[in-house]
Amino acid sequence: MEVEVAPAPEMIEEYNYRNRQNLTISADVSKNTAAAHIILYEDLTKTTVKESRTVSITYDGEFYYFDEFFTIVNGQNYAITVELISDNGCRVMYDFYTTAREVMEGPAPEASSMMIPFSTQSLLFAPVETEVETETAAPSFKATLAPTAANGGEPVRLLVQATTTGRAHVRVMDISGNLLHRQRVALQEGHNEVDLTAARPSQGWFLVHVIYSDGTSEILKGLVQ
Repeated sequence: MEVEVAPAPEMIEEYNYRNRQNLTISADVSKNTAAAHIILYEDLTKTTVKESRTVSITYDGEFYYFDEFFTIVNGQNYAITVELISDNGCRVMYDFYTTAREVMEGPAPEASSMMIPFSTQSLLFAPVETEVETETAAPSFKATLAPTAANGGEPVRLLVQATTTGRAHVRVMDISGNLLHRQRVALQEGHNEVDLTAARPSQGWFLVHVIYSDGTSEILKGLVQ
């Protein structure tokens, strides 16, 4: 008799955004994820809980994902725990923390240092020099804006050249970093176009942050005159 074990829920690709007043915690997840439980701590050592909530997973016909918004204090850093829950009750935990401008993966350095016994902190270690050879692979995706400057009624398009199929998360922000629009895009090998006309402001500078499924990202700058 063979017993099939259901796969654990998984964050396929996380992407997070923070500005001065709010924190967005978002992720693509595997299709067997039923819900996500998010705990936001007021400190990086996870001493005080600011907010805790369970959110359902959204399916848009192509991606399973969640988007959650939290009000935060300007200049304060937070620790975040995301627990994914599958249909059969399997749970997987992910840690994040905020810095001055972004959300980082893993436990905060302050939390990690609390796990080191005090007696080891006074030990001296000789520095070790190592050389690591690395190769930087060419990115699978490259984007441009057309046009980079447009009048109020001129269509603005995001043009992505892809050497393979993949996905992209597109965020349009004003010059202060306030989120105006977000969407997920399925990319095909070759030339891809995304219409941003309705997403950008009617006038002024705007930013387009594109995060690709190969781990690379780009920030493009446009102007509506």
